[in-house]
Amino acid sequence: MNRKIKDLEKRIGSRPIELSTEEQQHVKELKMQKQTVQAVKFVREKSGASLIEAKQYVDSL
Repeated sequence: MNRKIKDLEKRIGSRPIELSTEEQQHVKELKMQKQTVQAVKFVREKSGASLIEAKQYVDSL
């Protein structure tokens, strides 16, 4: 199963976003303060994720 996921990620160019606990908490705080743009920007800076990936990550919290 993990191999299939990694193969799919490689094909579509996405990878899981990994942030530290402190970074995740910061993103949650930004989101609670209705600062979604800043939260997405922070996720992108820390993880190297694309705009879409970062937005989806923030929305999922």
